[in-house]
Amino acid sequence: LTRCSAVDWNTSEFDPPSFVVCGKAENDSSIKIFEYNNASRKWQLSKLKFEDSNNKSMNDVAWAPNLGRTYHLIAAACADHSVYLWKVDLQSNDNQSPAVTLIQQFSNHDAPVWRVNWNVTGTILASSGDDGNVRTWKMCPDGEWRAGVVVHPQTPSNS
Repeated sequence: LTRCSAVDWNTSEFDPPSFVVCGKAENDSSIKIFEYNNASRKWQLSKLKFEDSNNKSMNDVAWAPNLGRTYHLIAAACADHSVYLWKVDLQSNDNQSPAVTLIQQFSNHDAPVWRVNWNVTGTILASSGDDGNVRTWKMCPDGEWRAGVVVHPQTPSNS
């Protein structure tokens, strides 16, 4: 990363300590995961690659709380007016290596997106950007993500 703009922790009690960082990278992923290695007592860069994050200017990143899912969700706010959502499998199952898959790109903002944040259960994602709007997305029971409410903050009137 040539510029680090945000960091967020994996709060799962079942995984080794880890965090995700984002920023701007030239010819590389703009999002990286670091995991703590107890044997070496050092933080190590994960080999996981975030598809569709190369050469993008990521402004914020949020690791969703994990309450019973077998995978993790990481969202990123991007200067390209989009919010990206990845599914992250940290544990390898059946001889499969850990993987990162882009599951959604929300392009509803009309300006750069600066912040992303999850609700306490990791089922609703909120974002805010230079367009002055707060947008939400909700994970439905079928696993699909759908647009939720859009909050348009009121401009105070001069009386």
